Amino acid sequence: MNEHNILIIDPIHESALRELKNDYYVEYLPTASREEVLNKVSSASILIVRSGHRVDEELINKASSLKLVARAGTGLDNVDTSLLDNKGISYFNLPSSNGDAVAELAIGFVFALSRNIPNTSARLKNNIWEKEKCYGTQIAGKVIGIIGYGNIGKKIAQRAKGLGMNVIASVSTVTRQKIHEACASGVELLDNNTILSKADYVCLSTPLNKETTNLITIEELKMMKPSAFLINVSRGTVVNENDLAAALANNIIKGAATDVFHKEKEFSPLFELDNVICTPHIGAMTIETQENIAKMLCDNIRNWAEKRS
Repeated sequence: MNEHNILIIDPIHESALRELKNDYYVEYLPTASREEVLNKVSSASILIVRSGHRVDEELINKASSLKLVARAGTGLDNVDTSLLDNKGISYFNLPSSNGDAVAELAIGFVFALSRNIPNTSARLKNNIWEKEKCYGTQIAGKVIGIIGYGNIGKKIAQRAKGLGMNVIASVSTVTRQKIHEACASGVELLDNNTILSKADYVCLSTPLNKETTNLITIEELKMMKPSAFLINVSRGTVVNENDLAAALANNIIKGAATDVFHKEKEFSPLFELDNVICTPHIGAMTIETQENIAKMLCDNIRNWAEKRS
């Protein structure tokens, strides 16, 4: 048995759990409260999290034996990496682990919004047959604007092109190489404001940082077409949630779909609106992606431990 104690405080795939238990002492608390985590973390040398918990100053200071924080997914916005650096604690995430699954969800949102599938289905299940009110829009020939043309953004673009859509996108820093690569894929790189004004679908796939927090407020939403849709598969605080709710309620934009929220497992003003589709952060929730994350997670922990031995 390896010397490291692993504390897992978010759900992970059973294959990862099984493999880790072969080599380490593992405590698995996928539904742990904040208080339970703070009480348990002092004995952990390895902490595995997803998006359900904040690895902040309070938690890190309680974790007196901590050597490694493993984020089983993309992004490190819920982890205080600066403090970990200061304390000499290692960390990693898996930035390329869920691109296909998130891109497929984004395209699923495009279809669902275009044909108003959730509301139409709900009405029919109440025996309300309103075919004449079920007009939608076709996807082919429409413009999708991708704000955040990174790993996930490129996969969304690839799928959108396959559907006959015109793709425009933005990146945080424009270089000749990025322009050339985008052009070779049939994607035009533009600034965010131009994307907002031209796109029929604005899809957010940008990482969360200081520059992207509140990237979309009522001012940006007013730049969009009244017939346009907003799709968010990035992070909840990239969009001002109250502003989006107001824009949807007042028909500033036609509709929205979001997989992420300001605060998970709490009420959102978006829940009260018929022209928004909401899912509970399921972007990475496919069997294939979770199996892939499990393998990458175990491999990275093993490599880290071998380098220390």
